[in-house]
Amino acid sequence: MTYISEVIANVVMPPISDVYGRKNFIYGGLIIQLIIYILLLSTSSYKLVLVLIFIFGPTTSIRMFITYTHMMEVIPPTHSAFYSDLVLFLEGLIFIISPILVMIFKNTSVLIYCALILGSLSLVSAVFIRQQESVKFCLSRGRYAQAKVEAMKACEINKCSEE
Repeated sequence: MTYISEVIANVVMPPISDVYGRKNFIYGGLIIQLIIYILLLSTSSYKLVLVLIFIFGPTTSIRMFITYTHMMEVIPPTHSAFYSDLVLFLEGLIFIISPILVMIFKNTSVLIYCALILGSLSLVSAVFIRQQESVKFCLSRGRYAQAKVEAMKACEINKCSEE
C-alpha cells in the first residue's frame, strides 16, 4: 500500500513543491508522519493501519525528494557533501538498527516509538533553526525581497558574510 501511494507521490509532489515552495511540504510531511505514528501506536484496527500506511507513502517522497533537494539548495556547497553523506548513512543505519531493536525488545512498536521521537526532534529542529525557503525557489518565482531575507538567514546560520 505504501509503495502505491509513494509512486504516485513521486510523480506528483516534486513538481508541485517547485511551484508552491518546499518549506511547507517539509513541515506538512513531518506533521503528517507524527500523526500517523501516534495513530499507529494507538490502534489495533487492521483496516485503519492499511489506510495509515497508504497515507504515509507520500511523506516518504517528501522526505526523500523534496527535503533532500531543499537541503542541498540551502546548505553551502562546501558542506553539502558531508550532509549528503550523513543523511544517506543515517538512512542506511535504519536497516542495521531496526532488526537489533526488534531482537532486543521483541516488539515492533519500539520502531514506531523511535520514529516518533526522531520525527519530533526533526520538527523541533526545523522550527528552531527557522527553516527557510530556498533562495533559488524565491528567485525563480520573482520574489526578490523574500530571496534577500532568506539569503541573509542562510548567511546567519552558516556564519558567513553576504558577499
